[in-house]
Amino acid sequence: MISLNRPYDIKSTCAGKPHPWEERGMEITYSSREGLSRIYRLLYEERGALRVAVSPLTCFIAIYPIVANGHTLVFVDIDPETLNMSEEALMAHEDVDAVQTIYLGGNPMRMDKVMNWAKKHGVVVIEDCAQALGASYKGQLCGTFGEFAVASAVKNLYAVCGGLLVSQKCPTIDPRLIEGSKTIRPVLMVYKHVKRWLEKRADARKGNIWNAAYWGLLKLKDTQENGFANCIHRVPTDVEKEIRAALGQIEAIQAERTRKAERLIAQIDSTKYRLQQVPEGGESTRNRVIVVALHREAREVIGALRAKGIAANNLTQSYTHSYQEHVRLNEVLGRFYPPLHTHTHTWRAELSNYEKIFPYVISIPCSPALTDKEIDYIANCLNTLN
Repeated sequence: MISLNRPYDIKSTCAGKPHPWEERGMEITYSSREGLSRIYRLLYEERGALRVAVSPLTCFIAIYPIVANGHTLVFVDIDPETLNMSEEALMAHEDVDAVQTIYLGGNPMRMDKVMNWAKKHGVVVIEDCAQALGASYKGQLCGTFGEFAVASAVKNLYAVCGGLLVSQKCPTIDPRLIEGSKTIRPVLMVYKHVKRWLEKRADARKGNIWNAAYWGLLKLKDTQENGFANCIHRVPTDVEKEIRAALGQIEAIQAERTRKAERLIAQIDSTKYRLQQVPEGGESTRNRVIVVALHREAREVIGALRAKGIAANNLTQSYTHSYQEHVRLNEVLGRFYPPLHTHTHTWRAELSNYEKIFPYVISIPCSPALTDKEIDYIANCLNTLN
């Protein structure tokens, strides 16, 4: 199966130039989720339970750390064009203490509006650049606007594991953001290396033996992993070196991914799908190409794509479970979702865009390691399924 995140080979001997994040106090974490856990733990210690504004249109893994560290979610409706949190809807809220700006698919928000509003109301800004390392808005890199930022080294730099954590509060990382780390179990690192090795070899051919091995490995992970876990781990030294080498080559990685994304986007039938729009002044990483299906629900299209060997999904980052449930159905997050109007039996109007768009969102693989032939195959399958 064509994987969601096919690894891209990094030249470990080529260091490249320093990345701006490294100049702002950067810590390498096990994942971007762990980076968020550290941030929300620190905020709880400093300020107690906060009301944190988030978009409901995201992978739940991105917002579990908020709840796991004692804070409260405030769901804010989405912009129907960018598919990120609506800046106008956010500014209508005067009851939040923090906002997590989630850049879906690597797409930036209109950060001038967000930062002006946040400074006026004393709101902490946490930038979730899990898929957006290298994205920018009006010439400024995402991750350099708010007090904190995280990014995934796996999704952006194709490392075996790892994330990046930046704190704007001080020139070096607050010690409380790195204390209490545990060593990663060797068996987990073996799993990570085998997974990456298989991802390089898996493809859309049904008879490829590596596909079966890859799928079996992913099923094993799903039986072991708890998405709500709140552990902190140390990244092995060799992996940290790999991440830093890749970070110095991010411009070349992004250029190749953009080329592949543009090739795919040019072939998508606009009468069947609406493409996620980049805000004026913004530059997306196109870490995933995200579309809204116009005629069939995402669950059906994703199932058909996967039957053809393409690991599409909607919001979830799970490789074996391609479709994420509605927020209100989630056992952990559902209690924060606005209730039904008792008389009309409709969901509150402030989340109307999410309600309309959620069932039709499709995320399509867009790795620089994909061949042009594979990009064309994905586009052809996508256009014939809706």
